[in-house]
Parts: sequence; C-alpha cells; structure tokens
Amino acid sequence: PAPVLIGLGVALPAILFFVWWCHRHSLTDLPASRKRAALIVRCILLLLVALALAQTRWFTRHEGLVAVFAVDVSRSIRPAAGALAQKFVREALRARQSGDTAALVTFGVHAHVAALPSADITSADFSPEGPTEATNIAEALDTAVSVVPPGRAGKIVLLSDGNENVSSALARVPELAARHIPVDTVMLPSDLHREALIDRVLAPTRVKIGEPFTVQVLTQALNPQSVVLSMRCIGQSGEQERRVQLTPGRGVFSFETKLVKPGFYRFEVLMQTDPQQDTILRNNRGEAFVHVSGTPVVLYVAPDASAVTYLKQALASYHVDVEYAPPAALPATPASFQRFDSIILSDVARAYLSDAQMAALQEATRDLGVGFVMIGGEESFGAGGYRHTPVEEMLPVSLEIKQQKRMPSVAVALVIEDLEIPSSVNMSKEAAKAMVDLLDPIDEIGVLDCEGFGMGGTGTGGRWRIPLQHVTDRSAIQHSIDLLDNMGDPPNYDPFLMEAARVLQQSEAKIKHIVFLGDGDAVWEASRGGISSTLARIRNMGITVSTVASGADSQGIAFMASIARDGGGSAYVADRPEDLPRILLKDQQTYSAPPIIEEPFVPRKTAGDELVAGLPAMPPLLGYNVATPKPTADVSLVSHRNDPILATWRYGLGRTAAFTSDDQNRWAARWLGWQGFGAFWAQVIRWTMRSLPSLDYQPRVTLEGTRGHITVDAVDRRGQFLNGLVLRARVVGPSHEGAAPPDIPVRQTAPGRYEAWFEAHDPGVYMVNVVRERSGAPSEGAITAIATPYPPEYRDMVPNRYLLSQLAALTGGAMLTQPADAFRANRPASYAYVDLAPWLFGLALFLLPFDVAVRRLHLQREDFVRAREWVQRKLHRRTHVQQPLPNLARLHAAKVRTQMAIPTQEEVQTDLSGGAAHTPQPVAQQKDDAPAAAPAADVPIGRLMDAKRRAREKSQRREP
Repeated sequence: PAPVLIGLGVALPAILFFVWWCHRHSLTDLPASRKRAALIVRCILLLLVALALAQTRWFTRHEGLVAVFAVDVSRSIRPAAGALAQKFVREALRARQSGDTAALVTFGVHAHVAALPSADITSADFSPEGPTEATNIAEALDTAVSVVPPGRAGKIVLLSDGNENVSSALARVPELAARHIPVDTVMLPSDLHREALIDRVLAPTRVKIGEPFTVQVLTQALNPQSVVLSMRCIGQSGEQERRVQLTPGRGVFSFETKLVKPGFYRFEVLMQTDPQQDTILRNNRGEAFVHVSGTPVVLYVAPDASAVTYLKQALASYHVDVEYAPPAALPATPASFQRFDSIILSDVARAYLSDAQMAALQEATRDLGVGFVMIGGEESFGAGGYRHTPVEEMLPVSLEIKQQKRMPSVAVALVIEDLEIPSSVNMSKEAAKAMVDLLDPIDEIGVLDCEGFGMGGTGTGGRWRIPLQHVTDRSAIQHSIDLLDNMGDPPNYDPFLMEAARVLQQSEAKIKHIVFLGDGDAVWEASRGGISSTLARIRNMGITVSTVASGADSQGIAFMASIARDGGGSAYVADRPEDLPRILLKDQQTYSAPPIIEEPFVPRKTAGDELVAGLPAMPPLLGYNVATPKPTADVSLVSHRNDPILATWRYGLGRTAAFTSDDQNRWAARWLGWQGFGAFWAQVIRWTMRSLPSLDYQPRVTLEGTRGHITVDAVDRRGQFLNGLVLRARVVGPSHEGAAPPDIPVRQTAPGRYEAWFEAHDPGVYMVNVVRERSGAPSEGAITAIATPYPPEYRDMVPNRYLLSQLAALTGGAMLTQPADAFRANRPASYAYVDLAPWLFGLALFLLPFDVAVRRLHLQREDFVRAREWVQRKLHRRTHVQQPLPNLARLHAAKVRTQMAIPTQEEVQTDLSGGAAHTPQPVAQQKDDAPAAAPAADVPIGRLMDAKRRAREKSQRREP
C-alpha cells in the first residue's frame, strides 16, 4: 500500500545511515575486510525486508479478454427483443479474438450465471431463472463482475431496455471504474405501439366527514384512444364513470367525491380500453387510500344479526358507531380492517372463520393497532375451538385450563386407513392434527393404522404408529402425524376397533373415545351385515366410536354412519380440510363437556383496576367460559371461582380484551337492564381502540421503483417543528405471513422531517403504521397505505436510453450497435502480478545465518582449505568405483596379503624379548593365466592390515 511504501522510503535511508554509523564506530576487533562484508550483508538484509513490507510485485500483461454478456429477461422484454438479444450474443462470439472468452448472466428480479467464462457459450440457456416481475440491473452488474477471473481483462456487455426498478445501477459505477471494467450497453427496443395504463391514483391522506375532495388519476398512453375510467370506494355502494380521450404521453383526470362516515377507505380506479388499442391489460388499475376522522366505528361480528341489538343501542349514547357483519364477511386482508377502530367477535365458533380471516385479524391488531374484543358464549373461547389458533395468541387469556381437576380427562384413539383418492391421506393427517389441537395436556391420544389384515377374516389389529400418550408435546405429536404413510386398506374394521378399545380400556382417563377415519369400503364386513356385535362389546367397555368419512361413495358413507350409530358416537363427512375443525369440535362436544360453567355469580373487581372504576354495583351473571389469564394480562373482573371474566393486555401495537361471559339474554340477562351496561362496554371498547396522534403529524408514503418512501412532517399546534421524536414504522405487505414484521426506524433528516424506506417488490397493498414511542413503549400511531396494483415491469413503455448511455460513458464503455464491437471496441488492458513478498522474506531468512557468521565466527585461511579438502574427499569416496576381481584371483590375493601381514611365532617372541624385528621376505609372485590382482592397498582388508601394522610400530617406538 502507498502509506507503507512512503513510510519505508522515508525510514529506510535513516536506518541505513544508522547501520553505517554503527559500523564506523564499532569497537569490535575485526579486520577491515570482514567489517565491510558484515555491513554489506546487513544492508542487503534490511533492503530485502523493506521491499517485502512494501508488497513488491512483479507485473505481467494478459492479452485475452473476458466479455460477460448481461442479458435482461424481465417481463418488460418482449419476445422479439429477447430473440434480438440472443442473436446479438451469437454474432458477437464469432468476432472474438484468440485468447478471448465469454460468459453469460441473465437477470430479472435477481441475476443468475447462465454460463461461466469459456471459449464457446452458444449452447447456454437464455431462459429466465426466478421471478421476472422487476429489473435489477445493479445486481446483474455485481454478478458479472464476480464472474471475471482475477488478473484477467474484463468488460460487461449489458443488453437491456434500461428500465430498472430495483436498486440503482449508477451506484455501481465507482466500483466498476476502480476495477477498470467498462460497460458496453445495447438498448433492446420495445415493440409496444398501442398501449395505455394508469400510472397512479392520488387522493388526500386525511379528510373530514362530509368534506368534498378530489381523486386524481394519472395515465400514460402511446397512441390516441378513447377509454372509460370508473372509480368506486371498496365497501361502499355505487361508482363513478366517465369516458375520456387519451393522447400520447401523460394525462390527468379527476373525480369529485365525499365520505359521510369515519373510517379508512380504499378507492379503486379501473380503465376500460379497446383490446385492439391496448396490449397489456394488467396495468389498467390503480388504488388510493383516504382516512376520514370522526366518530369511532366498531365492527360487531356474530352469527345472528339480532345479537348486535343490545350492544348497538347501549353504545349509541356514547358516540360509538357499531356495524354488523356475519362471520363470512369478516375481512381476509389487514387493509380491509382499517375502516374500524375495534373488532368484536361475539359467540362466533372457530369453524365459521377461515385461516386467512384469523391471520388478517391478527396482523391488523398486532401490526396496525386495530383493537380486538372477544365476547363469550356457548361457541366462543375454548368451547368454540380457538385453542392453538391466531385468535388465542391475541387474547389475554389462555384456553388451556390449568386447574384440570374440574374438567374430566379424555383419551382418544384415532384409527386411520388409507383412502382411495390420492389427496385423502392428507385429509386424515389434517384431521389427526386438528384433534391434537383440541386436547389438553392431561388428555391422551394415539394413532392406530389398519395394516396386517388379510381377506380371511382375521388380523393382527394394526400397529400403533403413535402410542397412546398424554398431549404434553403437541408439536412432536403433530410432526409424527406428518410422517404417517401406508396406513392400510383392510376389508374388515373389526380387529382394529377392538385393538383401539383394548388399549383405551387400560387408560385412567374418565372419557374414552375412538375416531375412525376412512372411506367405508370394508367389503368383508359389508357382506356380512356390519360389526354390531363388536361395537356392542366396545360400548360395554364405556368407549364410544365416531366416524369421519372422506372420499367415500354413498355406500361407504352409509356404512360409516352405521358404525357411529352402533358405537354411540356421531358420523361426519369431510372432503375439505376446512371442514375438519368444525367436525372434530362438534364431535368432541358429544363425549366431553365443554369448558363452560353455568352458575349465577356476581363479578368481583380486582384491587387497583381503573378500567371498570366508577361503575355502579354489578348484577349477577349466569355463566361464563373457563379460561386462564396469561402472565402479563390485567384482570379486571373475576368470578366466584376466581376465573377471569374481564382481562386485557397489549398485543403488539394493538390492545385486546376478553369478556368470558356473553352480552346476550342467556348469561347476561340481568345485565341488559343494568344502568351501567352502556358505560361498561363503552369503557372496554374505547380502551382497545388505537390511539390517534395527539400531535399534528401524518405520514405519507410514495412509491419509487420497488421501494416505498415514508416521510413524516412533525409540527405542533403552534407551527413549531418537533425534533428528536422516536418514531418507528411497521409495514404489512401483501405477502406477509406469520410473525410480526420488523420495525423500521424513521430517522430525522431535517427540522421536523423524518424519513424511512422499505422494499415493495410484490404487487398489492402495503399498510404503514408509524408509531411514536414514549419511555420505550408505543404511545400513539398513524396509519397510511400505498398500493402497487401491478408489477413495475408493466409501467415503463419505452426504453431508458439515458441510463444506458450514462452507464457506458461513466465506465469507459460505449453504446453498441454492431455485435463485433463487443470484442473489438474498448478492450481494457489487464495486468497480473506475482507477490514477491514471500520470496523476499525467504531470501532474507537465508542471509540471516551469514549475517551472524561474518560477525561471530573467526575463520582462517587454513579452515577454508581443510573444509575444501574434506568436501573433496567426500565427493571422491562417493564417485570411486572399485574394479571387480574374478573369484579365483581375489582369493589368491587375500591369501598372499594374509601371509605378508600376519607375523610368525618367532617374530612374536622376538618382539616380546626386545629383539630386532623380523621382516618377512616377500613371496615370489605366482604366475598363472589369471589376471593380476589389484594392489593390496586397494583391497579393504589390506588397508585394515596396514593400519594395524602402523599402529603396532608406533606403539613400539614409544616404549623405552
């Protein structure tokens, strides 16, 4: 890096000068030549380390080019333009030079690598992968850059109409310029010549009751045409229509209207066009939202319209409007709840509501602050089947009864057979899982299959796929049910019902019940008139039997009904999964008492509760649904058994309340004439309503591409900016499901101005709740919304030439018209480098011993001579090869050497007596035809004997 190189350039001369100074003033007693050598080695060592720290590199140039073709395959690219793009790539490949390679990236909402760099990508697949409802050029550029191998010259050839609506391609320009990767652009034409669309619908965010306001419709057209614009308010009767004349370009048209009731209203505008003049019909729709402030509005949901009478009359004097809706009319989207400040469910069974309705109600309360009240009855709370549903999650009470001794325990055995239609096995699984949801932890459940039976009339009684067990781990049991398969399809149900009864008889539960799920095709028993005797034995054991027929014909349904009749249970037919909760709940109520207590009692207020403060003495209630308060709930009223009658809590951004008695003349008969009836319900319902902002601020949401822009201008009553507010937004989109969406901080960007962004890729309605926090808790909120009625790909009708030209100009590329220019024009130079730091460090380590040796080791000339001779001897010994001797000559030479070297006995005695040494006479040389033996000194044993003789002579000379 440059800072390191500059630092070394400044410090290295100083370090070398210091080394030289130390050398000049050194007191070491070394010859001048060695001191100079030490200085040179030390300087070289420091220089190597400095160059390594400076990351010295060796650069080489590459001539080959990697061209990455990024091809737009989004919905805005018409088939003709897509074919043109493929043709352009194929022709460009023919013009590539030696060493050039190409890669292919296709993109819509996301980018995908269709072909890695290679010499030929003509067989690559141009078809889109993933969603194509948007154009993400920025991600395509990022992906294309990642495809270029390091050290290779690369360029990007972008083939698109330039109508990006996700992220920003121009934001990638600095990175592309830094990496010297130019972007050549090819503008794909549009073949739309007849097209009209609704760009957006504009309406005021908030109006007063009866105040006239204008709804503006912004249109675009490519050709002159006559269209009909119609506007209607969702949930209101009537609509406005007008015929208008569109001209090429943009147009603005207006509708005048007013609203006489408070609420959150949704306006929809449709454009009716001539199919001969309009190509795309999905973009002929727009929406806007208006909030009308005024008297609070409450939606009252009950099976019977007459049920709303009592509460509506009581709340009229407290300026709360009540609207009635049957369960089927309960909205299924969070946006549709925004007309109401609170929702009341009065004695509505879970079977009347769909999963979508309950999920929408949960999101409207948790994320958008709509209030929720559940009122009890014979089909409400636990008796209505709401255990383990989104509604129970919202409530401040749990529907699992903790004091289980008041409710008898239940043991249920599910006997399941395979069904004839392919999807019916899943029906059996869904029924089994729904049954688990209805049971409490003290209850027991088991699943028995119908395998192991033959046509002979006897069988093993099936296998217990899930042994009879307490419902303590509900999720584990339901997971085991999901894994069930091959349950068997027997001709006789007798042994399986008896096996289920045998196991149930061993249970200590107070109530024992069998539920048989099948299609009733037991040919064996049908031929012999049923299984009445078996069912009679089961009844005598105190066990009842119910049946659920699915995928059955008329004969099978009749047979299943006879089993239930003889078994003392009920028969049901279910061919849709949504029927199962209602059926199983109804069946449960036939053998198990619902969690209801019907006894007169006077509700008792809890100490310190303010919700019911100031009310007159309460008359008695006649019954209630049994429930258990959740840990963080506030209980205002309790029964004579200390069960909750009125409980409240905060759920997400909303508030919910549970009144476990009813508001009808069954349990609340004496309350209907009580003077505090209206005040009680007005206080409870108003508490659940969302808090409107006390400050004068209202959020606005605009759509920019596929991103939503939230702006809030906060001004107090005196016109002063409000700074330092803690605001957060919660956005509920069209595809949101499950857990609460994350909160988005709304940050201050100017005096009194707060802003935030969110992603809005999917078409639909986006509800935005901007909440102000005080002391870490939400205190007030404001609701707004924006709609994207169709994908952004259908909004832009002409190519964006400006974006494509800017990308090319800012990165050093060009707008191409000829395919051959993809490889010929704007070829960037490419340099590859080799990092020399490891080599420099290695060389420095190699010199380090020499740096030490030249200073510490005192070597003379003779030391180098001896070292040289030693090396030469080692090399000579390794390279010397002894000439082989014939066997006879080698033995003869050994004999002669032995005779010459070993002294005789007289010689030994003479040596011991101190006489002169005897020198043996040489033996005459033998002549034969064999080759002459090698000299004794060249034979290993001869050298050993010579060494022995020299040692003996040296020893004799030392003796006196």
